[in-house]
Amino acid sequence: MNRRSLGQIFIGTAGWSIPPAAAHNFDCMGTHLQKYAAILTAAEINSSFYRSHELGTYREWASATPREFRFAIKLPRTITHDHQFVYFRLHGSPRKYWSRYSEEYIDVLAKTLKEQSQSAYIWCIFDNTASGAAIENALELHQRLVA
Repeated sequence: MNRRSLGQIFIGTAGWSIPPAAAHNFDCMGTHLQKYAAILTAAEINSSFYRSHELGTYREWASATPREFRFAIKLPRTITHDHQFVYFRLHGSPRKYWSRYSEEYIDVLAKTLKEQSQSAYIWCIFDNTASGAAIENALELHQRLVA
């Protein structure tokens, strides 16, 4: 699978962990972040919710990714917690953080993102990471949008 531009649509997960079950989709060389960014177009920096990072850390992450790659930095918990922003943040359903979204849901989501991307930048972050479902759902959505 290769990374292709999705225009104004950015797809990713909370963090850039690659579970063993999805590793075959990221067969390029490099760090986890470099492998992840070779396929997906965005990642949410979830750790910023709990602690701040040095500017150099952000620079290292940026230099390890393609120019078109985008990071969403989650605001610290002292400021906000799960407010609605300008991007879709999907936690899984029915079991929050664990459940995988169905193919039917991903199909509808892809159609919605395509329609909305005509007039806005769209972010879609999957945070159903506890079981590794986030990376699989992000890959499924990415495949539908580049097809």
